[in-house]
Amino acid sequence: MSFKTNCLVLLRLYEEARTTGARALEIAREIGDRRLELRTDFYVGRAMRLLGAYSAAISTYREAVQGIDEQPLDDFLILRRDSESAVRNLLGVTLAEMGDFDEAQAQVAEALRRSSASEQPAPVMWSYWGTGMVMLLRGNAREAAEILGHLLNLCKAHDLDAYVSRISAALGCAKARSGQIGAGLQLLREAVALDRLAEARTTHAFTLTALAEALLLADDAEKALSYVTESLRQTEKYQERGEEAYARWLLATILSVGGEDIDAAGKEFQDAADLAAELGLKPLLAHCYLGLGDLDARCGGARTRSGHYERGFVLLETLRMRQWIDLSRLRPVALRVTGRS
Repeated sequence: MSFKTNCLVLLRLYEEARTTGARALEIAREIGDRRLELRTDFYVGRAMRLLGAYSAAISTYREAVQGIDEQPLDDFLILRRDSESAVRNLLGVTLAEMGDFDEAQAQVAEALRRSSASEQPAPVMWSYWGTGMVMLLRGNAREAAEILGHLLNLCKAHDLDAYVSRISAALGCAKARSGQIGAGLQLLREAVALDRLAEARTTHAFTLTALAEALLLADDAEKALSYVTESLRQTEKYQERGEEAYARWLLATILSVGGEDIDAAGKEFQDAADLAAELGLKPLLAHCYLGLGDLDARCGGARTRSGHYERGFVLLETLRMRQWIDLSRLRPVALRVTGRS
């Protein structure tokens, strides 16, 4: 049942995965199989995170990390480093999505330190992926691109084909955000094509949203709207609430930049903000506030007194991540009115 849980996650059947994983954990505890319990925690944590239950996922990942650390080194044999690296890096990335960057960086740094001592490519892959994603989420897109570029070469050298699409998508996003839009678009198109053929489906929404963002940066709002709409259809179908929040923010940004339907853009920003607040995605919430602030500045009047800008910038400064994305091309009104970047 434990490995069935993982298969259900890969098929995006997350609620069924969580139920199956809960039963697998009961059995593992009944028979006293600690290794099976910890491995199942990893799968259940992934299901929770993809459903948007970030705090629950973090608690599950913490338990798994602590349990792995408490086991004798030879208890997992070759699976130990793989399990440890994957769960620690997923913990780090989930913490970063919620804005806890200091602990996130500590977790991925520790994973990288431990995996570098081994000669196993899979643990190293997870560690570089976690490090790159935490950098990307905090706003260090150029540094993230360097890490993820190295990682993509490593995966190709060691035939780790199962991870290429997610790494290409993250690398493409990092390149686009750091100004290398053409290179980013090429990587993202390749990632979307790979995802359409892959059995594992958990990265589909991420790659579609990232491609839509890069297309917007390339001033192709029509295609960007097409891809983000497809991403939203998938996130709603599979209940990927965190990915839905990101896609709604991007949809709102596309509508805002187009300027054709300010009311629709405002509704999408507010829906994204409400979902981000509910899930605890503080970095995303800050950018939703900034998007609403852009609309306030554009509309003028009473809306300019809403305080959205102030709330957004205060939150970014509290999280020490004002550099998350250079939104100069996505927020023309904001920059013109406030002079801030």
